[in-house]
Amino acid sequence: ATLRTATSNVVTTIVQQVASFTLTADGVTTSAPGAQVTFAHTVTNTGNGTHTFPLSLSNTAPDDFDFTGLAIYVDANGDGVPDNFTNINTTGALAAGAAFRFVVVGTVPGTQVGGQIGRLRVNASSTFDVGQLASNTDLVTVTGNAVISVFKGINQNNGASPSGPYTYTLTYTNTGNTTLTNVVVTNTIAALGNEQRRLFGPVPLAPGEGAAFEDSY
Repeated sequence: ATLRTATSNVVTTIVQQVASFTLTADGVTTSAPGAQVTFAHTVTNTGNGTHTFPLSLSNTAPDDFDFTGLAIYVDANGDGVPDNFTNINTTGALAAGAAFRFVVVGTVPGTQVGGQIGRLRVNASSTFDVGQLASNTDLVTVTGNAVISVFKGINQNNGASPSGPYTYTLTYTNTGNTTLTNVVVTNTIAALGNEQRRLFGPVPLAPGEGAAFEDSY
């Protein structure tokens, strides 16, 4: 037998970096006149490389009024409460597959009346591909009734099945102008057959008062 060898050209494959992301989610809430509203949002880098995503917040039409004191704050644990009160305008460098959680806030003017609505627009874009844009719209309806805001966050946003336990943080605040009575906070767990766990109450809750509780399962 005769041994033969052949030499081929070297083939180099370059994987091109692609920008892709999601921004979630639209929010809806009620508010008393003069109260601050908070909405939670998440940017997830669905591209194949590290990217930075600029963020912006603005009043948007059609609505009945403009919010004041607009700001974007980091909310790393997703509990709906700012980690600090440093106003930001970018996610910073975000690795492929990573998520960046934040909240947007604005204050309803004290002169508004029940039934009026206000809208906020949250925008995100990519510094790598300027054609990548996304937006959410948050809607607020003014009410003269008592208002309580509740946020539910989780310590991580994915995992194998089965896995855990996971820690959930429930944060509640009286964002209205009236003292509430007999406030009860209950965590309903669908994964456990809609088991209900009372975390707090019944207690009164003055305007601006609130607290946070954790529940694991």
